[in-house]
Parts: sequence; structure tokens; C-alpha cells
Amino acid sequence: MRFQEVSPDRTLLVDLAYDESLLAELEAAVAQADLESAWILGSGAVRELELAVYDQDAFAADALAFDEPLEMPVFTGTVTAGPELAVQGVFSRPSGQAVAGRIESATVYGGEALLWGFEESLDRDRDDATGLDRLDL
Repeated sequence: MRFQEVSPDRTLLVDLAYDESLLAELEAAVAQADLESAWILGSGAVRELELAVYDQDAFAADALAFDEPLEMPVFTGTVTAGPELAVQGVFSRPSGQAVAGRIESATVYGGEALLWGFEESLDRDRDDATGLDRLDL
């Protein structure tokens, strides 16, 4: 286990615009607020979605696309130096089936996000044991 104490700097509440890119909306909020690092938490709904699901044996992600309305009970992630966003989400289909993974693209139907900005700068480094880009703490 690794950890680093971070100091909350600012908190932003973001209303996600209809028919816009979820990631672009988050990136715009980060840029306008001049955040270098943050934690993201949100919910809402999307009209279409592309996820990457990580294969732990292959150290690679497989893409899954959904061209349908999906509920988005929760998405969460980080903003690191760059800024770079890493956002994962859980989504439900009208049948109740859940899908989850790293959000590659999503078109917003509606939603909100909370961004907790930190005073400290956070970076990511590749972890040889998992093949993932992990927080460099």
C-alpha cells in the first residue's frame, strides 16, 4: 500500500450539458477552474457509450460500444498533471443489466459531477506488476 496526504483546495459542482461529450465537459471544467489534480464523482445518464474493459492476463483493454440510453448511477476518477483524466463508470441498461469499465467516450443525456481539487500535483506512472498507469504516490 502507498498513500499520500492531499489537501483539498476547491470543490466544483458541474452540471453536464445534454448531447455533449462527458469527458470533454469534465476536461472543460478542469481547464476553466485551472485544476491540476482532483478527484471526480458523478452520476446521470448517457445516450451512447464506449468503455474499455481491462484484461488482466493480456495487460490490454478491450473496447465495448453501446448505442442506447443507459443510466449512469456512478462514475468516478482522477485528474492528474497534464491534465489527464482517468474516469471509470457503472452503467445500467433498461433491462437492469449492468456494464462497467473505463469511459472512453460517452454522450451525456443529463448529469452532475463533483470535482474535489487538491493543492498537490498528482502524476501517474506505469506499474510493471499490473500494466496499469497508477498514481505515483
